[in-house]
Amino acid sequence: RKMFAGIDNYKFLNKVKKGIKMNNLIKRLIGIFILILINLNCANAEVFNDALKYDSNVSLNDVYSVAEKYVPNYLMDSFKEYTDMGNENESKYFAIQILSIGYWESGWKITKSKVNKDGSYDVGYMMLNTKNISNERFMDIYGPDKNIDNDLETYLIVCINFYKELYGRYETDAVYAYNCGEGRYIRNKIPKSTYIYKQRVKECIDKFNKEIKNASDERIRKEKFLKSLEKFMPKKMIVCSIVDAKRLVQKNNK
Repeated sequence: RKMFAGIDNYKFLNKVKKGIKMNNLIKRLIGIFILILINLNCANAEVFNDALKYDSNVSLNDVYSVAEKYVPNYLMDSFKEYTDMGNENESKYFAIQILSIGYWESGWKITKSKVNKDGSYDVGYMMLNTKNISNERFMDIYGPDKNIDNDLETYLIVCINFYKELYGRYETDAVYAYNCGEGRYIRNKIPKSTYIYKQRVKECIDKFNKEIKNASDERIRKEKFLKSLEKFMPKKMIVCSIVDAKRLVQKNNK
């Protein structure tokens, strides 16, 4: 009995060892798979879709036409002026980023605010920290170069100029510095929440890219239709509005 019991124990121990080895292997494979997924997500979060930046069919006015649906009317003049990067392609790309950050931060609603762990608040359209707002030097550096009576307009200009400076240093990584602070970004102490933040901004950029592309396609279609009318009548005789033109198109399609 002892002999058979020894054989059984030996077989049993071998099975246990094999099982442990198999479990460890499975755990390692699962761990590697998870790391791959994390790296893929981080890689995707690193890159903003810049397709419209180089799309010659999409104009800066197409970007503004979509921005006007979200940014309050009294801020649009400043939005256009301070998102100007000196050339159309860069201005399109930068304006879409500002539009997306504001949309994710507050939905472009001034009433939004949140409390931070250090007791400070993030407030307003682009969730600027109250430490920055109460810092006169910060506000002077990034504030408008002309007198503006509206405090909310000044606030937006400060946010855009601040992000523009970060963007000039770090390109789209400026989102990290804007969210968690430039110091933590430089020291590579970026919290997980900031990686998630950039991913959410990226998703907003994708959303607005689609809207802007659709607006551009609609504008081009209308322009082609109006040009086709010019072949049959002089420009002075074309008195139909865009709405009238659209009705004619719909009627022809029927």
